[in-house]
Amino acid sequence: MNKEQRNKLSEVLLQESLACVKREDTEDAFDLLQLSVKLNFEDKLKRILNGDRELLDEVVRRQFDPDDGTKIIARCMMSILITDEAFNKKYKFQKYED
Repeated sequence: MNKEQRNKLSEVLLQESLACVKREDTEDAFDLLQLSVKLNFEDKLKRILNGDRELLDEVVRRQFDPDDGTKIIARCMMSILITDEAFNKKYKFQKYED
């Protein structure tokens, strides 16, 4: 899939995510949002997985941005990364258990 196709699919997934929010279907909305972000930011996610620590630090900082859209995207990116086994091994994250 080329970049243009990924962007179009990402936009459709985002619109469907918003439709799910209106129906109060938050689980599907979150899943669709994650898929949209994963497609739209695939290059950045790969860079982080390949060890781009500066980009990772930027994404971490953006989780606290005053702009809600920026904050949501950054948090979604971190959610995607934290569920990736290679990411956890590279950055030595461990599963938190109560």
